[in-house]
Amino acid sequence: MVNELLSAWGPRAKFVDDLTALEIVPRNSPSLMNHIVADIHSFAEVNNMKLNPAKCKDMIVNFLHFNTSVLHPIIIGATRVESVSSFKLLGVYVTSDLTWSVHCEYIIKKSNRRLYALRKLKRSGVAPTDILYVYCAIIRSVLEYASVVSANLPQNLSDDLERVQKRALAIIYPNCSYDDALKLAGIEPLVLRRDAACKRFVKTILPGNPLYPIVHSRSAPVNHGYKLRSDNVARNIRMRTDRFQKFVTIKYAT
Repeated sequence: MVNELLSAWGPRAKFVDDLTALEIVPRNSPSLMNHIVADIHSFAEVNNMKLNPAKCKDMIVNFLHFNTSVLHPIIIGATRVESVSSFKLLGVYVTSDLTWSVHCEYIIKKSNRRLYALRKLKRSGVAPTDILYVYCAIIRSVLEYASVVSANLPQNLSDDLERVQKRALAIIYPNCSYDDALKLAGIEPLVLRRDAACKRFVKTILPGNPLYPIVHSRSAPVNHGYKLRSDNVARNIRMRTDRFQKFVTIKYAT
């Protein structure tokens, strides 16, 4: 039933019963989001369902220094939808400034609470290899959840994530340095694992995927029919911002 919802609206993301509608508002143009939400509300009523405004969130991403557009609040029935600076989408915190500080803080706190389990196992005399399996299952999996999405991390956030693994290995191998503990455990630093995960992700993008033209546009040959001195025959994408340059589909494109 949810598959029929907003079938004519391209910028949307659906997962089971969760729906996220997006809109790109051109400079000095009105927003259509209120009409989109009205369609969702009407669809729910026709199918004997009720949209809960308390669980709906509105977030605006705007980096324009000059914009005359007035974005009106979103209304469902007679209830105004809460406007937030961050929200959780399928386990990942997305913020209005498109940074990952909120998400990293969330997963670091969640992982640090689970370090207690490693300490209890260590005190109980469990073998280091078994404790390492527990770490990879319940702690590292949290640190690496959707790591491809948040791969473009600044150095300070990357170091914060790495410190969680350092603390975990210090519990498992208390008499070893971090580098020695990595060798004993046979694992890599988190930053290298994120890099490898991004490369694997880009390789899995096949024709038909919306990201495919973006990934392969850098290596697409340009047939201009001229013999030039330069042997560069690939199309280059103009990247005006550092954020776009480091985005996973651009940074790891073949």
